[in-house]
Amino acid sequence: LCYILLHNRMEVIFMKKTLSFLLALMLSISSLSLLVVADWIESEDVTIGDFRLSIYRDGTVSITEYYGYDSDLIIPEKLGEYTVTKISGGAFDGCTFINNISIPDTIMEIGAGAFHNTGYYNNPDNWENGALYIGKHLVSAKEDVSVLIIKDGTEFIAEGLMEYNHQLTRVVFPSSIKFIGASAFTHCSNIKTIVISGKVENIKKQTFSNCTNLKSVVLNEGLKKIDGYSFVDCDDLRSIYLPSSIEFVDEDAFYGCTEFTDVYYGGTEEEWNKLYINISYGNDNLKNATVNYNYIGE
Repeated sequence: LCYILLHNRMEVIFMKKTLSFLLALMLSISSLSLLVVADWIESEDVTIGDFRLSIYRDGTVSITEYYGYDSDLIIPEKLGEYTVTKISGGAFDGCTFINNISIPDTIMEIGAGAFHNTGYYNNPDNWENGALYIGKHLVSAKEDVSVLIIKDGTEFIAEGLMEYNHQLTRVVFPSSIKFIGASAFTHCSNIKTIVISGKVENIKKQTFSNCTNLKSVVLNEGLKKIDGYSFVDCDDLRSIYLPSSIEFVDEDAFYGCTEFTDVYYGGTEEEWNKLYINISYGNDNLKNATVNYNYIGE
């Protein structure tokens, strides 16, 4: 009897320890899951005054919606404790009562169609040669534009500006350009040459992707990074000029550029070899091209 009681007690103790272990394991897994979910969540949304904001983990603060009714819209540099750095696509779409717009210097990025169908957008007097500007920002362009000459003093180009415009054959960038939004010229199938002479530091994702007749590209001095998929499936691209300032080429930036033959590089062979290890995968067409070092142009 004593043996049976002892054996039963040992079984109870074992079961308690097993249950404790399983409970601790489940709590650990739950905590890990919460951390993974927290890490996956890219932004949180808050409303301050008449503006809805998304606060991203990378420090970007974007206006996503507007609840006010101001005819003369002055977008503030700060809302509460947050410095506004971006306006999301469609943020003011349909606000037909907005006739004038002021954008602060803190704004670097404007999403596609951010001011579509506002009173400002709908006023033909605000358009210049098929393009709509707000201060230093080029925010929209007409679908029937075949030659886009961006006016001097423009520093920022909105995301998706001319995407899927098959009539566009040429873009003239002023030396004042600092930022070109993602997908700004994607699927512009009749552009043959791109020359950027401004102050752009980063070619964003899909900026010139699927420009299937693009043959040559010249990128500006001071450029540091080319994002992934920037020139993906530009299958007629033959040559590119890269400045010595370039530091990183992200994955698949030149994937599908099967006709690539020449890279004209502003730096030395030694500098190219250092850059070479920072050319990410999916860019064999760039890596295997003939490199012309110390190129200073014609």
